Amino acid sequence: MDVCESAFKCIDGKVNQTFLHPGDDLPSDHFDIVYSFLVTQHMPEDDILLQFPNVIRSLKRETGRFFVQFAGSTVKDENNIKIRDTCVDERGVNTEGIPPGIQRMVRTKEYAKKLTRDCGGTVIRVAGDKDFAQFKSYWYYLAVKRV
Repeated sequence: MDVCESAFKCIDGKVNQTFLHPGDDLPSDHFDIVYSFLVTQHMPEDDILLQFPNVIRSLKRETGRFFVQFAGSTVKDENNIKIRDTCVDERGVNTEGIPPGIQRMVRTKEYAKKLTRDCGGTVIRVAGDKDFAQFKSYWYYLAVKRV
């Protein structure tokens, strides 16, 4: 699943089927594994609340797992903001090298777990702490199953 059809060119011939955002057409009780990497730190909360329930619903009830990577911030008071503009200072200068239109949406582990629960998932593992000092952030992932 992606938000942009052009992204499918990278996987052409390597997958059986693709789905465009928001994923209403995802089959229920179907996938063993769904993997999301380098995505949620660019998604406003409303998009997560729209997409995650469909992804979680698409997991096989007993054995399906959703592995989703999140980013948190080491900058005071930057985590858990519902929507945020691209990182710009008071002069409008992009201070973090993030391309225009891309958002830096960082969340604490506890907040990411709450979002996931709100979308019908149960977090069974939190792991993978990786510090990225140059981005003032850390990355981690959640392993999620259906409720």
